[in-house]
Amino acid sequence: MFHTTKTFMSLAAAVLLCAALLAACAPKKHPAVIEPLEQVEFFDSASFDKQLSASLAGDYPAVTLVFPAAITLNSIPKRLDNWFSKVAEYGGSVKLVPVSQDKGVFSEVLSMLVAAYDYLKDIALYSPVEDYNALVFYQKGNGIIDKVVFERKEQTQSDN
Repeated sequence: MFHTTKTFMSLAAAVLLCAALLAACAPKKHPAVIEPLEQVEFFDSASFDKQLSASLAGDYPAVTLVFPAAITLNSIPKRLDNWFSKVAEYGGSVKLVPVSQDKGVFSEVLSMLVAAYDYLKDIALYSPVEDYNALVFYQKGNGIIDKVVFERKEQTQSDN
């Protein structure tokens, strides 16, 4: 019995060694580089945060969010609210812009400060929004958000 256990252990060690060698020889996968986009589709996922962060870090004068499903001013997802909070935290503004006959008229500033987040954890993700203001375009009658445009602050300041 001792001999059988010793043989089994030797065989198991050999199999593990072969598996380790095969794993070492396998091609290494590099993390995917996220390409910045001028238009980002919102979905409630951490991958959306990474895409928006990469896009804001790109060299676009504005990055537009589009929504495949309706959300309203009173049901803004926490993930999107986090971005609005960071715009305000970095000294930017979040303005409501009704989409109707009154296009181009700005509403009062949207008050969307949420609970403070761990600064060290969030700084890498949200830091690209530091140079942006956010415009929330919504349908005046029902409050459905059509799109959000993050504009570089120097773009919006020169327009005023």
